[in-house]
Amino acid sequence: MSGWAGWAITIATFLPIVGAAVISVVPSEKERVVRGLGIVFTGAALVVATAILIGFDYGAAGELFDTALSRAALLGTRDQLLLLDWWATAVDREAQTLPPDRRMAVFAQVIDRMEIEVRQDVVQRMLAATTAL
Repeated sequence: MSGWAGWAITIATFLPIVGAAVISVVPSEKERVVRGLGIVFTGAALVVATAILIGFDYGAAGELFDTALSRAALLGTRDQLLLLDWWATAVDREAQTLPPDRRMAVFAQVIDRMEIEVRQDVVQRMLAATTAL
């Protein structure tokens, strides 16, 4: 990450802390100033967070989750399902930004991955049943 993307999360994280520090030095009898500063710093943090959301790269998130899915055997069943859901959501959101003629290829990736997951689940259940005997 470089430029704005590299700094955005840092700004969003520390802006409320800076706001609290500024407000802490304002005399308590200046209640309106304290409220105003609170609104300004909170609003600025909201603007930065919104900018992060607007510029979020779902394709990169999908790739990250795809890498994590390749190591999902290390997770419990619930966590594997959550990871799979996050991956599918990221891929779906990426597909929504593409022209309609390119969406089908992305959706095909989701279908292929889900078929793999179903086959793996069936095999795992069969193995669990045979070892339980």
